[in-house]
Amino acid sequence: MPEISSILTHIESEPATIETGDELAAEEEMLPRLRKIAAGFPDVVDVHEVVVRKFNDRLYLSCHVTMADDLPLHKVHELSTALEIRFKQEIPELFKVLIHPEPKTDNRR
Repeated sequence: MPEISSILTHIESEPATIETGDELAAEEEMLPRLRKIAAGFPDVVDVHEVVVRKFNDRLYLSCHVTMADDLPLHKVHELSTALEIRFKQEIPELFKVLIHPEPKTDNRR
């Protein structure tokens, strides 16, 4: 496809080399806070599959965020970055945030 000028990939670590840490019960405590923050972003439909792990006294958050279908890819990236910043501002104990964006049509909730 000659019209493609560049490709950006994201490579996940080999599962055997990932340090898992301790999974915390995020559903009860953190999920409502995350959803309240996300409600301030009109293109966010929901936040789900939240996993919080503690490793070396630092909290790592991974979550799925459903976004409007018609968002261009660059807007999805901007929105993911804005959410990450906002999550860290509102929940300063978070060290690292990983957001998995999903289109609304793929949301089975």
